[in-house]
Amino acid sequence: MSAVRSVVRPAEVRDLSWARELLADASLPTEGLEDQFPRGYAVLEEDGKSVGLGGLERYGRFGLLRSEGVCPRQRGAGGGSALGSD
Repeated sequence: MSAVRSVVRPAEVRDLSWARELLADASLPTEGLEDQFPRGYAVLEEDGKSVGLGGLERYGRFGLLRSEGVCPRQRGAGGGSALGSD
């Protein structure tokens, strides 16, 4: 059995539709997502498939954690930690 390859990468414009769906499925706010996206967002990929998202809204030198979520089948597997919620 091979190990799962996990990578955290900067979000890209092409991730917006998926990100909106992931956040909505997790009952997280999507209002204003387009205003900040993709700047300040990171995507967690496992074996090349997007499974998690984390975002930070920037206000000058400060930031506010916007949203962080993982696909339902990944919850409890440590993906949130990979995105920096620890």
